[in-house]
Amino acid sequence: MSSANAQISVNMTTHNYTVGGSNYIAYRIGDYANSPHNPGEPVSDGTANNPDTFFDVINRYNENPTIVRQQMTTMCANGQRKIGLMLWFRPFNQVWDVNLPYFGNISNSAGGALREPVSSNLAAVVKIISDLRRDTGAPCFDELQFRFAPKNAANPIGWSAWNEAQYAENWNLMLSTRSIVERNARSSLVRYYDLGAELGGVYGDDPAFLCSGCSGSVSTERYLRTLWQQYYSTFGVSDTYGFSIATAPNRMWKMMRIYDLVGVRPSQWALDVYSNTDFRYALNDLVANAGMSRSILLQETFSESLDFVSGLFESAAASGIKVRTVMQWPLSKTHNDATTTPLGHAHYSSDYPETYVYKPKPRISSGGLGCSDSKCAWLIGYNFGPNCQVGLYRYDWTRLPDPAGITCTTSQVTFIIPGEAYQNGDPGIRVAVTNEFGLWNDPYYISIR
Repeated sequence: MSSANAQISVNMTTHNYTVGGSNYIAYRIGDYANSPHNPGEPVSDGTANNPDTFFDVINRYNENPTIVRQQMTTMCANGQRKIGLMLWFRPFNQVWDVNLPYFGNISNSAGGALREPVSSNLAAVVKIISDLRRDTGAPCFDELQFRFAPKNAANPIGWSAWNEAQYAENWNLMLSTRSIVERNARSSLVRYYDLGAELGGVYGDDPAFLCSGCSGSVSTERYLRTLWQQYYSTFGVSDTYGFSIATAPNRMWKMMRIYDLVGVRPSQWALDVYSNTDFRYALNDLVANAGMSRSILLQETFSESLDFVSGLFESAAASGIKVRTVMQWPLSKTHNDATTTPLGHAHYSSDYPETYVYKPKPRISSGGLGCSDSKCAWLIGYNFGPNCQVGLYRYDWTRLPDPAGITCTTSQVTFIIPGEAYQNGDPGIRVAVTNEFGLWNDPYYISIR
């Protein structure tokens, strides 16, 4: 199936699915295309790559601002409408690196604020996201997902006991960073904050607790509960989906338990999904714990894997659960499967996902005749778009002249039926609507007599 003109056949459109985009992590990944390690991670097997070859978008924007703008322009031109940024952070408290602004993909959070040039880089990147425009003049991106990812000393999983000072530093880092994003984002750009990337539900007997001497179960559970309560009390829940969840057994219901202890759940669930089996664990928890009223943001999944994502949509549809959009990670499933090693999977396969293959095709749910002479037609459905095109066909699929007076919105199309449609005595016409991505609806028939 060609990614340029592919259509996912499952019902991506029945729940107001909207076009997503990509987690934009680095503008150059260097040695990491075939590595199971993230840049900046301590490793003991001798296979670590040079973090200087990894050009993180936020940490190293100032070294090549032109390529960052160019890559985001390419994402926009290829139909991406949402973008995710990731901030990995920890305090640099060793003597040798205490004053560094970043190391690899990890930013220095000591003191509760980003250092220069990282803080200015973030402001510039958010401003580009806000200001970029399509050829039509419309904004390129309608949504920014900003993800906080504590590492090492900042990550409660590794704490030997509750660390109030580190918690306070993390909170101040999040406050100051959030302020940079808010000051530089246009008002119409929807913002969502991930309070802890893949921390959702990670406590108790979870496999994440493999470090000796950790009390991560107690510390992480308290961290999740305390941070959710503090963010909710300070900002409400309209601009956050809480903590994203890397799907695995029990993590969804554990995170739901934390939300319920605080007394409020987020308005949506954000899931990182690389296994249909693990995705079903999350779906089962949602069904069993009254979580179906919230939609799912696929915060991470493979880029360019239509079959895999089709399977996710089929699983969600079978559970009656809505998926609102899909966000790609710069890793193809083919590459991941091919580079599996005893040390783990590769984290990246490309500098960034240029294309976006999870584009929704139009769906017509109803249609009929309008105007006083019944010579107009109306269609109701999803994913038409303001610049849609309408093709008409006779009953035997002979092409008719294009209709006049076409008006398109995201959910409605109206047009004037050409006179030629009535000349052969056909009982009706067949309608094809094509959206901005060049995708068309399943055949739809309107009776005209």
